[in-house]
Amino acid sequence: MAPPGADNLKWHAFLQDGVMYCSPNCSRPVIMPHWNVSADPFTGPRLCREMFRQPIWWSDIWGWLGFIPLAPSYISVPFEPLCWEPVIEETWVITKDSPTATRHFQMREKDVMIWLQKETLLFEAATKIRLKYHIPGNPPPRPSCFGYNRPHKSRAIAIKMTVISRDWFTIWMGFLSYLIVQTTTYGDKASTPLPCWYQLLLSHGFTDIWLSGLLASTICLFGTHNPRVGVFIQWTKQQVALLAVEWFLSHEIPIWFIWSKKEEDTIAANSKLAYLHPPNEVLQNALQILFQSPSLPLATLVMKRFFNLELGNPINDITLNLLWLDDSSSFVLNHILSIFSKEDNSHLDEGTA
Repeated sequence: MAPPGADNLKWHAFLQDGVMYCSPNCSRPVIMPHWNVSADPFTGPRLCREMFRQPIWWSDIWGWLGFIPLAPSYISVPFEPLCWEPVIEETWVITKDSPTATRHFQMREKDVMIWLQKETLLFEAATKIRLKYHIPGNPPPRPSCFGYNRPHKSRAIAIKMTVISRDWFTIWMGFLSYLIVQTTTYGDKASTPLPCWYQLLLSHGFTDIWLSGLLASTICLFGTHNPRVGVFIQWTKQQVALLAVEWFLSHEIPIWFIWSKKEEDTIAANSKLAYLHPPNEVLQNALQILFQSPSLPLATLVMKRFFNLELGNPINDITLNLLWLDDSSSFVLNHILSIFSKEDNSHLDEGTA
């Protein structure tokens, strides 16, 4: 049985480095992430929101990055102070390197206190939800790590760090979105119309106004009208990844996955997974690049990637016959062969040796 959200899928597929990737719910052009599901994405230099606008490989720890909104709104509680540009003021600072005060620049103290309050509430809300329901996932750095609350040597630097800090609240929107959705998996079934996370935070002193604003904000808004970053999932590797596919689809979070013989065979062996088989016309469109200017080397690379063959070994007539005998029902194989049916297949690896 297909999960919620799988009834009206809008498929898209593309080729990259000979590998075919499919998405059942997003046609946005994306950049393939590096395969490293355990690496901490926040250890690099000069972090900023723009570094997290492309999907990542899904994992329990960092999969929440797929929930980051691409077009966040700050017009409602608790984000409304982020709508306007803060005032940058001159200040005089004495440092250990200078015995006399030097001119610096920083956000007006009033604005700093407002931002710190918003940041603290988001951090505490996320922490209480994560610990209460034992939800996996490491939090991102706090916005203040980027220095909106510190003086800087020039006005330009102060403005830059303020903008980076403001944008970083979007990363926290994604993290809190993920945690709130996860409460439907790890939390108790709500006995009232209010979600369990809402009741939890209410019991810890969060106000109804703040919580109602959160409930109506970008954080709790799901669907195509609130696009999010999304994830790549290798769902044939483990059962938990397959469950993640269903979970992301049901919450309309964009997903992409590799389409190869392994996925084809897995679906053929389990009819319940038929909703994950991209329509043939979508695969055909992705392979259309081979029609535009028939390229034997490219066709060879696609076939090797699709069948997980050694890249250094040539594909000849014998290999093609064996593949066709074993996989004659494969649309990808038959379509590529139809493109080059008039070519000399004995030279299929020409230019790739």
